[in-house]
Amino acid sequence: RRSGQLLLIVVIFIFLVVLAYEWLIAGGRFIWFGVTIDGVSVGGMTEQAATEKVEQAFRQKYDAPIILQINDATYSFQPWELGLRADFAGAAAKAADLGRHGGLSLRWQERQSEKEIALQAEWHANYFWQAITPLLALYRQEPISALPQAFGWQQQEFTWTQSKTGQYLAGQDCWQALAALSLQDLSGEEPIILSVSSKDWLAYPAEEQLQNWDWQTVIASYTTYYQDGGNRAQNIQQFAGFLNGMMIYPYERFSINEKLGERTEGKGYLPAPMIVEGEHVDAIGGGICQVVSTLYNAIYEANAMTPELFPILERHEHS
Repeated sequence: RRSGQLLLIVVIFIFLVVLAYEWLIAGGRFIWFGVTIDGVSVGGMTEQAATEKVEQAFRQKYDAPIILQINDATYSFQPWELGLRADFAGAAAKAADLGRHGGLSLRWQERQSEKEIALQAEWHANYFWQAITPLLALYRQEPISALPQAFGWQQQEFTWTQSKTGQYLAGQDCWQALAALSLQDLSGEEPIILSVSSKDWLAYPAEEQLQNWDWQTVIASYTTYYQDGGNRAQNIQQFAGFLNGMMIYPYERFSINEKLGERTEGKGYLPAPMIVEGEHVDAIGGGICQVVSTLYNAIYEANAMTPELFPILERHEHS
């Protein structure tokens, strides 16, 4: 009889311990003992503590340095600096949710059947580009286009500046090579070397294009005359030199005011007579209106031969 009572007491005690344990684990969102995430034991921990522990272990485990080799220089990064990320919080939440479905018996069965939670890791492109953007800028050399320099009136032909091919880093190729790395590749001690090549950034236009374009054909011309000497002549020559050799691409909108900007003494323009509201007054840049009128008439002549060759979108009276 005493042994039966003792057995009953033991059963009740075990039942109470199980209830207390169930309340502690299930009610407090603690993770079931024996559960691991990517091999890291997180049993008895809160989700937050498990998240931090797994993240720390993850960075220590997959810490093979990644060396970016650019020309003769090398740059070392940790995998997480180049965008290796894992859903630590999601794995911890899944671990904490383990064994919380259905009745007591079903929950215990679930806890016994699954103890290892897989960690999903992947590369995030935005972190990668943030990390290497300074390198892209460091090795970026923009090309120099060949541009018409001036029109030689004696030779009746244009001269142009020399073009230069630029360079840029093939960052997309590096990203693809990085994204192909697996966690197993990152778990070793040997560094991973990724070569980042420079590619040519071709200038446009280059001399070859300019030579093939029909630069020497004069579509239309118009001539006006001015008296040499004085500030007005200086302004005309300054503005004409500014326009000489300027290139307008197909479908480009060309505006005299936008190209020239404000006429200032710093740009070489001097006070000279200008017509304002029907009166002659001295103003900076006086005389450039003659250049604009000459250009307008040349465009008018071109459109007379080939209608709408150079559509005039906006014009204003002299004053």
